[in-house]
Amino acid sequence: MLDMCFKNDMNILKYKIYQKLSVYCKTNWWEKDPLYTQDQKKDITFCYDTLANLFKDISKIVTDLPQTLSLEYTVCHLMMTALHVIQNDVHIFDKNTEKQSECLEHFYSSFTCYPDVDEEKYKLLMKNYDRVGRVFELLPSDSQTIIKNMCKQAGKSMSLYVKNNNTINTIKQYNEHCHLISGNVETALLNIAVIHGYESSELLINNKANQPKSHTFNGLEKSVGIFMQKANFICDYNTNVANDKQWWPKEIWKKHTKNILNMDYNCGSQSCLNEMILNALLLVPDVIKYQSLLTSHAYRKRILILSLKTIAMLEASFGNHKLFKKNITLTDDEISHIILKCNTQENFLKEFSKYLKKIKNKISLNDPNYIILRDACDKNIACCVKYSNAKELPSQPCCFLSTCLNLTTKLMWIMLIAIIISSMLSTLIFTLKSSIVDELSSHAMHGAWVGAGQAVLSKNICFNEKPKKNKKKKHKK
Repeated sequence: MLDMCFKNDMNILKYKIYQKLSVYCKTNWWEKDPLYTQDQKKDITFCYDTLANLFKDISKIVTDLPQTLSLEYTVCHLMMTALHVIQNDVHIFDKNTEKQSECLEHFYSSFTCYPDVDEEKYKLLMKNYDRVGRVFELLPSDSQTIIKNMCKQAGKSMSLYVKNNNTINTIKQYNEHCHLISGNVETALLNIAVIHGYESSELLINNKANQPKSHTFNGLEKSVGIFMQKANFICDYNTNVANDKQWWPKEIWKKHTKNILNMDYNCGSQSCLNEMILNALLLVPDVIKYQSLLTSHAYRKRILILSLKTIAMLEASFGNHKLFKKNITLTDDEISHIILKCNTQENFLKEFSKYLKKIKNKISLNDPNYIILRDACDKNIACCVKYSNAKELPSQPCCFLSTCLNLTTKLMWIMLIAIIISSMLSTLIFTLKSSIVDELSSHAMHGAWVGAGQAVLSKNICFNEKPKKNKKKKHKK
Protein backbone atom coordinates (compact mmCIF):
# COMPACT_ATOMS: atom_id res chain seq x y z
CA MET A 1 0.00 0.00 0.00
CA LEU A 2 2.75 2.42 0.99
CA ASP A 3 4.79 1.42 -2.06
CA MET A 4 1.87 2.24 -4.35
CA CYS A 5 1.22 5.60 -2.69
CA PHE A 6 4.81 6.84 -2.76
CA LYS A 7 6.18 4.91 -5.73
CA ASN A 8 6.65 7.96 -7.96
CA ASP A 9 8.27 10.04 -5.21
CA MET A 10 10.53 7.16 -4.23
CA ASN A 11 11.63 6.63 -7.84
CA ILE A 12 12.50 10.32 -8.12
CA LEU A 13 14.42 10.11 -4.84
CA LYS A 14 16.28 7.02 -6.05
CA TYR A 15 17.17 8.76 -9.30
CA LYS A 16 18.51 11.81 -7.45
CA ILE A 17 20.56 9.61 -5.13
CA TYR A 18 21.91 7.74 -8.16
CA GLN A 19 22.91 11.02 -9.80
CA LYS A 20 24.69 12.15 -6.64
CA LEU A 21 26.51 8.83 -6.25
CA SER A 22 27.43 8.69 -9.94
CA VAL A 23 29.38 11.95 -9.52
CA TYR A 24 31.74 10.17 -7.12
CA CYS A 25 31.88 6.95 -9.13
CA LYS A 26 32.21 8.60 -12.55
CA THR A 27 35.60 8.82 -14.24
CA ASN A 28 36.36 11.10 -17.16
CA TRP A 29 36.98 8.66 -19.98
CA TRP A 30 39.21 11.07 -21.93
CA GLU A 31 41.70 11.38 -19.05
CA LYS A 32 42.70 7.73 -19.53
CA ASP A 33 42.84 7.95 -23.32
CA PRO A 34 46.49 7.90 -24.52
CA LEU A 35 45.54 9.57 -27.81
CA TYR A 36 45.06 12.95 -26.10
CA THR A 37 47.78 15.18 -24.69
CA GLN A 38 47.41 16.83 -21.27
CA ASP A 39 46.41 20.17 -22.85
CA GLN A 40 43.83 18.46 -25.04
CA LYS A 41 42.39 16.67 -22.01
CA LYS A 42 42.07 20.02 -20.21
CA ASP A 43 40.22 21.49 -23.21
CA ILE A 44 37.83 18.52 -23.32
CA THR A 45 37.19 18.91 -19.58
CA PHE A 46 36.45 22.61 -20.15
CA CYS A 47 33.85 21.74 -22.80
CA TYR A 48 32.02 19.22 -20.60
CA ASP A 49 32.14 21.50 -17.53
CA THR A 50 30.89 24.51 -19.51
CA LEU A 51 27.97 22.56 -20.95
CA ALA A 52 27.08 21.34 -17.43
CA ASN A 53 27.15 24.91 -16.07
CA LEU A 54 25.02 26.31 -18.90
CA PHE A 55 22.51 23.49 -19.46
CA LYS A 56 22.38 20.98 -16.62
CA ASP A 57 19.58 18.91 -18.19
CA ILE A 58 21.17 18.65 -21.63
CA SER A 59 24.52 17.88 -20.04
CA LYS A 60 23.06 14.87 -18.18
CA ILE A 61 21.55 13.55 -21.41
CA VAL A 62 24.73 14.07 -23.44
CA THR A 63 27.11 12.56 -20.88
CA ASP A 64 25.00 9.38 -20.78
CA LEU A 65 25.66 8.84 -24.50
CA PRO A 66 28.54 6.66 -25.78
CA GLN A 67 31.93 8.40 -25.70
CA THR A 68 32.21 9.26 -29.39
CA LEU A 69 28.69 10.67 -29.60
CA SER A 70 29.04 12.42 -26.25
CA LEU A 71 32.09 14.50 -27.23
CA GLU A 72 30.76 15.49 -30.66
CA TYR A 73 27.33 16.38 -29.30
CA THR A 74 28.97 18.50 -26.58
CA VAL A 75 30.96 20.47 -29.15
CA CYS A 76 27.87 20.82 -31.33
CA HIS A 77 25.78 22.24 -28.44
CA LEU A 78 28.52 24.68 -27.42
CA MET A 79 28.96 25.99 -30.99
CA MET A 80 25.21 26.54 -31.38
CA THR A 81 25.08 28.24 -27.97
CA ALA A 82 27.87 30.62 -28.99
CA LEU A 83 26.03 31.36 -32.22
CA HIS A 84 22.87 32.24 -30.28
CA VAL A 85 24.92 34.54 -28.01
CA ILE A 86 26.22 36.43 -31.05
CA GLN A 87 22.65 36.82 -32.30
CA ASN A 88 21.20 37.98 -28.97
CA ASP A 89 24.00 40.16 -27.55
CA VAL A 90 23.90 43.46 -29.46
CA HIS A 91 26.49 45.09 -27.16
CA ILE A 92 29.31 43.10 -28.76
CA PHE A 93 28.86 45.09 -31.98
CA ASP A 94 27.69 48.39 -30.39
CA LYS A 95 24.23 47.78 -31.90
CA ASN A 96 25.69 47.73 -35.42
CA THR A 97 23.39 45.21 -37.15
CA GLU A 98 25.56 45.06 -40.30
CA LYS A 99 28.58 43.85 -38.35
CA GLN A 100 26.41 41.50 -36.36
CA SER A 101 24.80 39.90 -39.43
CA GLU A 102 28.19 39.57 -41.15
CA CYS A 103 29.63 37.85 -38.08
CA LEU A 104 26.68 35.45 -37.97
CA GLU A 105 27.13 34.46 -41.61
CA HIS A 106 30.84 33.65 -41.17
CA PHE A 107 30.76 32.42 -37.59
CA TYR A 108 31.19 28.76 -38.63
CA SER A 109 34.61 29.42 -40.22
CA SER A 110 36.55 30.49 -37.09
CA PHE A 111 36.65 30.20 -33.31
CA THR A 112 37.22 33.82 -32.34
CA CYS A 113 36.88 34.74 -28.67
CA TYR A 114 34.42 37.45 -27.61
CA PRO A 115 35.35 38.74 -24.12
CA ASP A 116 32.87 41.66 -24.19
CA VAL A 117 29.71 39.58 -23.86
CA ASP A 118 27.10 41.44 -21.82
CA GLU A 119 25.39 38.43 -20.21
CA GLU A 120 27.46 37.01 -17.34
CA LYS A 121 26.20 33.46 -17.89
CA TYR A 122 27.98 33.11 -21.24
CA LYS A 123 31.19 35.05 -20.55
CA LEU A 124 33.29 32.00 -19.69
CA LEU A 125 32.32 30.24 -22.93
CA MET A 126 32.85 33.26 -25.19
CA LYS A 127 36.17 34.25 -23.55
CA ASN A 128 37.51 30.72 -24.09
CA TYR A 129 35.76 29.86 -27.33
CA ASP A 130 39.12 29.00 -28.93
CA ARG A 131 39.31 26.00 -26.59
CA VAL A 132 36.08 24.67 -28.15
CA GLY A 133 37.80 25.11 -31.53
CA ARG A 134 40.77 23.02 -30.41
CA VAL A 135 38.44 20.19 -29.33
CA PHE A 136 36.55 20.56 -32.62
CA GLU A 137 39.83 19.81 -34.46
CA LEU A 138 40.07 16.50 -32.60
CA LEU A 139 36.80 15.23 -34.11
CA PRO A 140 36.67 13.05 -37.25
CA SER A 141 36.70 15.02 -40.51
CA ASP A 142 33.20 13.80 -41.47
CA SER A 143 31.78 15.05 -38.19
CA GLN A 144 33.57 18.39 -38.59
CA THR A 145 31.97 18.87 -42.01
CA ILE A 146 28.49 18.05 -40.69
CA ILE A 147 28.78 20.45 -37.74
CA LYS A 148 30.22 23.26 -39.88
CA ASN A 149 27.38 23.00 -42.40
CA MET A 150 24.88 23.05 -39.54
CA CYS A 151 26.37 26.26 -38.08
CA LYS A 152 26.64 27.83 -41.54
CA GLN A 153 22.93 27.38 -42.30
CA ALA A 154 21.88 28.48 -38.80
CA GLY A 155 24.09 31.59 -39.05
CA LYS A 156 22.53 32.60 -42.36
CA SER A 157 19.01 32.31 -40.94
CA MET A 158 19.97 34.35 -37.86
CA SER A 159 21.55 36.98 -40.08
CA LEU A 160 18.31 37.37 -42.06
CA TYR A 161 16.38 37.69 -38.81
CA VAL A 162 18.68 40.48 -37.58
CA LYS A 163 18.36 42.31 -40.91
CA ASN A 164 14.57 42.05 -40.58
CA ASN A 165 14.64 44.04 -37.30
CA ASN A 166 14.27 40.91 -35.16
CA THR A 167 10.72 40.21 -36.31
CA ILE A 168 8.96 37.35 -38.12
CA ASN A 169 5.92 38.13 -40.25
CA THR A 170 4.54 34.88 -41.66
CA ILE A 171 4.15 31.32 -40.41
CA LYS A 172 6.25 30.18 -43.37
CA GLN A 173 9.15 32.37 -42.21
CA TYR A 174 8.64 31.09 -38.68
CA ASN A 175 8.88 27.45 -39.82
CA GLU A 176 11.95 28.14 -41.97
CA HIS A 177 13.75 29.89 -39.13
CA CYS A 178 12.99 27.09 -36.64
CA HIS A 179 14.12 24.57 -39.24
CA LEU A 180 17.46 26.26 -39.91
CA ILE A 181 18.43 26.90 -36.28
CA SER A 182 17.09 23.69 -34.74
CA GLY A 183 15.75 21.26 -37.35
CA ASN A 184 19.14 21.12 -39.05
CA VAL A 185 20.78 20.49 -35.67
CA GLU A 186 18.78 17.27 -35.31
CA THR A 187 19.76 16.29 -38.85
CA ALA A 188 23.44 16.84 -38.00
CA LEU A 189 23.18 14.82 -34.79
CA LEU A 190 21.42 11.98 -36.63
CA ASN A 191 24.13 11.92 -39.33
CA ILE A 192 26.82 11.75 -36.65
CA ALA A 193 25.00 8.81 -35.03
CA VAL A 194 24.86 7.06 -38.42
CA ILE A 195 28.57 7.68 -39.07
CA HIS A 196 29.51 5.98 -35.80
CA GLY A 197 27.13 3.07 -36.38
CA TYR A 198 24.57 3.85 -33.68
CA GLU A 199 21.84 4.19 -36.30
CA SER A 200 21.60 2.52 -39.69
CA SER A 201 21.99 4.40 -42.95
CA GLU A 202 18.59 2.98 -43.94
CA LEU A 203 17.03 5.33 -41.41
CA LEU A 204 18.13 8.32 -43.49
CA ILE A 205 16.48 6.81 -46.57
CA ASN A 206 13.27 5.93 -44.70
CA ASN A 207 13.26 9.34 -43.10
CA LYS A 208 13.20 11.11 -46.44
CA ALA A 209 10.58 8.69 -47.75
CA ASN A 210 8.31 9.55 -44.80
CA GLN A 211 7.50 13.10 -45.82
CA PRO A 212 6.50 15.19 -42.75
CA LYS A 213 2.91 16.39 -42.73
CA SER A 214 3.54 19.60 -40.82
CA HIS A 215 6.22 21.21 -43.05
CA THR A 216 7.91 20.95 -46.43
CA PHE A 217 11.40 20.07 -45.22
CA ASN A 218 12.62 16.51 -45.82
CA GLY A 219 13.22 14.37 -42.73
CA LEU A 220 11.19 13.54 -39.66
CA GLU A 221 14.16 14.42 -37.42
CA LYS A 222 13.67 18.05 -38.47
CA SER A 223 10.18 17.93 -36.96
CA VAL A 224 11.73 17.05 -33.59
CA GLY A 225 14.06 20.05 -33.74
CA ILE A 226 11.33 22.42 -34.92
CA PHE A 227 8.98 21.14 -32.20
CA MET A 228 11.53 21.85 -29.47
CA GLN A 229 12.46 25.25 -30.88
CA LYS A 230 8.85 26.42 -31.12
CA ALA A 231 8.30 25.43 -27.49
CA ASN A 232 11.36 27.47 -26.48
CA PHE A 233 10.09 30.52 -28.37
CA ILE A 234 6.72 30.20 -26.63
CA CYS A 235 8.00 29.65 -23.09
CA ASP A 236 10.72 32.34 -23.33
CA TYR A 237 8.31 35.05 -24.48
CA ASN A 238 9.03 37.36 -21.52
CA THR A 239 12.83 37.34 -21.97
CA ASN A 240 12.65 37.74 -25.73
CA VAL A 241 10.24 40.68 -25.57
CA ALA A 242 12.44 42.35 -22.96
CA ASN A 243 15.31 42.14 -25.50
CA ASP A 244 13.12 43.56 -28.33
CA LYS A 245 12.86 40.21 -30.12
CA GLN A 246 9.59 39.00 -31.61
CA TRP A 247 9.77 35.31 -32.39
CA TRP A 248 6.00 34.87 -32.59
CA PRO A 249 4.87 35.33 -36.22
CA LYS A 250 2.76 38.39 -36.91
CA GLU A 251 0.38 36.25 -38.97
CA ILE A 252 -0.76 34.62 -35.70
CA TRP A 253 -0.62 37.36 -33.08
CA LYS A 254 -2.25 40.10 -35.19
CA LYS A 255 -5.52 38.07 -35.08
CA HIS A 256 -5.66 38.41 -31.28
CA THR A 257 -3.86 41.60 -30.27
CA LYS A 258 -2.64 44.87 -31.70
CA ASN A 259 0.77 44.79 -30.08
CA ILE A 260 2.84 41.66 -29.37
CA LEU A 261 4.85 43.57 -26.76
CA ASN A 262 1.82 44.23 -24.54
CA MET A 263 0.40 40.77 -23.98
CA ASP A 264 -1.41 40.63 -20.64
CA TYR A 265 -4.20 39.02 -18.61
CA ASN A 266 -6.96 39.08 -21.24
CA CYS A 267 -8.78 36.66 -23.51
CA GLY A 268 -7.02 37.88 -26.66
CA SER A 269 -3.57 37.21 -25.22
CA GLN A 270 -4.61 33.78 -23.98
CA SER A 271 -6.10 32.85 -27.38
CA CYS A 272 -2.89 34.00 -29.08
CA LEU A 273 -0.79 31.88 -26.73
CA ASN A 274 -2.97 28.82 -27.30
CA GLU A 275 -2.79 29.22 -31.08
CA MET A 276 1.01 29.32 -30.86
CA ILE A 277 0.88 26.05 -28.90
CA LEU A 278 -1.54 24.63 -31.48
CA ASN A 279 1.01 25.44 -34.17
CA ALA A 280 3.59 23.38 -32.26
CA LEU A 281 1.19 20.48 -31.57
CA LEU A 282 0.82 19.90 -35.32
CA LEU A 283 4.35 18.45 -35.25
CA VAL A 284 3.56 15.75 -32.68
CA PRO A 285 2.62 12.94 -35.15
CA ASP A 286 6.00 13.36 -36.88
CA VAL A 287 7.82 13.31 -33.52
CA ILE A 288 6.03 10.10 -32.42
CA LYS A 289 6.61 8.41 -35.76
CA TYR A 290 10.31 9.34 -35.80
CA GLN A 291 11.11 7.84 -32.40
CA SER A 292 9.43 4.59 -33.45
CA LEU A 293 11.91 4.26 -36.34
CA LEU A 294 15.00 4.54 -34.14
CA THR A 295 16.87 1.35 -33.26
CA SER A 296 19.64 2.60 -30.96
CA HIS A 297 18.52 2.88 -27.32
CA ALA A 298 21.27 5.40 -26.53
CA TYR A 299 20.26 7.77 -29.33
CA ARG A 300 16.52 7.21 -28.93
CA LYS A 301 16.51 7.98 -25.20
CA ARG A 302 17.83 11.47 -25.89
CA ILE A 303 14.96 12.07 -28.34
CA LEU A 304 12.39 10.70 -25.87
CA ILE A 305 13.56 12.87 -22.97
CA LEU A 306 13.70 16.09 -25.00
CA SER A 307 10.32 15.40 -26.65
CA LEU A 308 8.60 14.62 -23.33
CA LYS A 309 10.17 17.68 -21.72
CA THR A 310 8.88 19.81 -24.62
CA ILE A 311 5.27 18.62 -24.33
CA ALA A 312 5.46 19.12 -20.55
CA MET A 313 6.52 22.75 -21.10
CA LEU A 314 3.70 23.30 -23.58
CA GLU A 315 1.18 21.83 -21.13
CA ALA A 316 2.45 24.12 -18.37
CA SER A 317 2.19 27.12 -20.74
CA PHE A 318 -1.27 26.40 -22.17
CA GLY A 319 -3.70 29.12 -21.08
CA ASN A 320 -1.16 30.29 -18.50
CA HIS A 321 -1.17 34.10 -18.16
CA LYS A 322 1.95 33.96 -15.99
CA LEU A 323 3.97 33.28 -19.14
CA PHE A 324 3.67 36.96 -20.09
CA LYS A 325 5.42 38.01 -16.88
CA LYS A 326 8.03 35.27 -16.43
CA ASN A 327 9.50 32.35 -18.35
CA ILE A 328 7.93 28.92 -17.92
CA THR A 329 10.35 26.32 -16.57
CA LEU A 330 10.13 22.83 -15.10
CA THR A 331 11.22 21.93 -11.57
CA ASP A 332 14.00 19.44 -10.84
CA ASP A 333 11.45 16.88 -9.64
CA GLU A 334 9.45 17.25 -12.87
CA ILE A 335 12.57 16.77 -14.98
CA SER A 336 13.59 13.72 -12.94
CA HIS A 337 10.08 12.30 -13.41
CA ILE A 338 10.35 12.84 -17.18
CA ILE A 339 13.75 11.11 -17.40
CA LEU A 340 12.43 8.12 -15.45
CA LYS A 341 9.40 7.80 -17.72
CA CYS A 342 11.65 7.53 -20.79
CA ASN A 343 13.10 4.15 -19.80
CA THR A 344 10.82 2.45 -22.35
CA GLN A 345 8.94 3.54 -25.44
CA GLU A 346 5.63 2.41 -23.95
CA ASN A 347 6.07 4.47 -20.77
CA PHE A 348 7.10 7.46 -22.86
CA LEU A 349 3.96 7.26 -25.00
CA LYS A 350 1.70 6.85 -21.96
CA GLU A 351 3.21 9.90 -20.30
CA PHE A 352 3.08 11.87 -23.55
CA SER A 353 -0.64 11.06 -23.83
CA LYS A 354 -1.23 12.27 -20.26
CA TYR A 355 0.17 15.70 -21.10
CA LEU A 356 -1.96 15.85 -24.25
CA LYS A 357 -5.07 14.99 -22.22
CA LYS A 358 -4.22 17.73 -19.73
CA ILE A 359 -3.98 20.23 -22.57
CA LYS A 360 -7.30 19.02 -23.95
CA ASN A 361 -8.98 19.48 -20.57
CA LYS A 362 -7.71 23.05 -20.37
CA ILE A 363 -9.29 24.17 -23.64
CA SER A 364 -11.88 26.85 -22.98
CA LEU A 365 -15.22 26.98 -24.80
CA ASN A 366 -14.51 30.65 -25.50
CA ASP A 367 -11.31 29.87 -27.39
CA PRO A 368 -11.75 30.71 -31.11
CA ASN A 369 -9.74 27.56 -31.98
CA TYR A 370 -11.68 25.30 -29.60
CA ILE A 371 -12.62 22.67 -32.20
CA ILE A 372 -9.22 22.69 -33.94
CA LEU A 373 -7.38 22.35 -30.62
CA ARG A 374 -9.51 19.42 -29.47
CA ASP A 375 -9.15 17.74 -32.86
CA ALA A 376 -5.35 18.14 -32.74
CA CYS A 377 -5.18 16.67 -29.23
CA ASP A 378 -7.39 13.72 -30.21
CA LYS A 379 -5.28 12.94 -33.28
CA ASN A 380 -2.05 13.15 -31.27
CA ILE A 381 -3.43 10.88 -28.53
CA ALA A 382 -4.53 8.37 -31.18
CA CYS A 383 -1.02 8.52 -32.66
CA CYS A 384 0.48 7.67 -29.25
CA VAL A 385 -1.86 4.68 -28.95
CA LYS A 386 -0.95 3.52 -32.45
CA TYR A 387 2.79 3.37 -31.73
CA SER A 388 2.53 2.07 -28.15
CA ASN A 389 2.74 -1.60 -29.18
CA ALA A 390 6.51 -1.76 -29.65
CA LYS A 391 8.34 -2.46 -26.40
CA GLU A 392 11.93 -2.46 -25.33
CA LEU A 393 13.85 -3.41 -22.20
CA PRO A 394 14.32 -0.57 -19.74
CA SER A 395 17.80 0.83 -19.40
CA GLN A 396 19.52 0.08 -16.13
CA PRO A 397 22.13 2.16 -14.37
CA CYS A 398 25.43 0.78 -13.13
CA CYS A 399 24.86 -2.68 -11.53
CA PHE A 400 26.72 -1.86 -8.32
CA LEU A 401 24.91 1.44 -7.84
CA SER A 402 21.58 -0.12 -8.77
CA THR A 403 22.05 -2.91 -6.21
CA CYS A 404 23.08 -0.44 -3.52
CA LEU A 405 20.09 1.77 -4.27
CA ASN A 406 17.65 -1.16 -4.16
CA LEU A 407 19.06 -2.38 -0.84
CA THR A 408 19.05 1.16 0.54
CA THR A 409 15.43 1.61 -0.52
CA LYS A 410 14.35 -1.62 1.14
CA LEU A 411 16.21 -0.73 4.34
CA MET A 412 14.61 2.71 4.31
CA TRP A 413 11.15 1.15 4.00
CA ILE A 414 11.88 -1.30 6.85
CA MET A 415 13.17 1.51 9.05
CA LEU A 416 10.20 3.69 8.19
CA ILE A 417 7.68 0.93 9.00
CA ALA A 418 9.56 0.10 12.23
CA ILE A 419 9.52 3.76 13.28
CA ILE A 420 5.79 4.03 12.54
CA ILE A 421 4.98 0.84 14.49
CA SER A 422 7.18 1.81 17.44
CA SER A 423 5.66 5.30 17.57
CA MET A 424 2.14 3.82 17.47
CA LEU A 425 2.99 1.33 20.25
CA SER A 426 4.63 4.00 22.40
CA THR A 427 1.61 6.24 21.93
CA LEU A 428 -0.74 3.39 22.85
CA ILE A 429 1.30 2.43 25.93
CA PHE A 430 1.53 6.03 27.04
CA THR A 431 -2.23 6.46 26.62
CA LEU A 432 -3.01 3.27 28.58
CA LYS A 433 -0.53 4.18 31.26
CA SER A 434 -2.01 7.64 31.62
CA SER A 435 -5.56 6.28 31.86
CA ILE A 436 -4.55 3.69 34.47
CA VAL A 437 -2.69 6.27 36.53
CA ASP A 438 -5.64 8.63 36.31
CA GLU A 439 -8.03 5.85 37.37
CA LEU A 440 -5.85 4.81 40.28
CA SER A 441 -5.33 8.35 41.44
CA SER A 442 -9.07 9.02 41.28
CA HIS A 443 -9.75 5.85 43.33
CA ALA A 444 -7.02 6.82 45.79
CA MET A 445 -8.44 10.28 46.20
CA HIS A 446 -11.92 8.86 46.67
CA GLY A 447 -10.66 6.41 49.27
CA ALA A 448 -8.77 9.13 51.07
CA TRP A 449 -11.83 11.32 51.23
CA VAL A 450 -13.99 8.45 52.46
CA GLY A 451 -11.42 7.52 55.08
CA ALA A 452 -11.08 11.10 56.19
CA GLY A 453 -14.87 11.43 56.46
CA GLN A 454 -15.19 8.27 58.48
CA ALA A 455 -12.42 9.39 60.77
CA VAL A 456 -14.13 12.72 61.39
CA LEU A 457 -17.46 11.04 62.08
CA SER A 458 -15.93 8.55 64.48
CA LYS A 459 -14.24 11.29 66.39
CA ASN A 460 -17.45 13.22 66.67
CA ILE A 461 -19.30 10.16 67.93
CA CYS A 462 -16.60 9.45 70.46
CA PHE A 463 -16.65 12.98 71.67
CA ASN A 464 -20.43 12.96 72.09
CA GLU A 465 -20.56 9.58 73.86
CA LYS A 466 -17.91 10.20 76.52
CA PRO A 467 -19.92 12.72 78.65
CA LYS A 468 -22.93 10.38 78.73
CA LYS A 469 -20.88 7.54 80.17
CA ASN A 470 -19.56 9.77 82.96
CA LYS A 471 -23.07 10.82 83.94
CA LYS A 472 -24.28 7.24 84.16
CA LYS A 473 -21.42 6.33 86.42
CA LYS A 474 -22.15 9.17 88.79
CA HIS A 475 -25.81 8.14 89.01
CA LYS A 476 -24.90 4.54 90.01
CA LYS A 477 -22.80 5.78 92.88
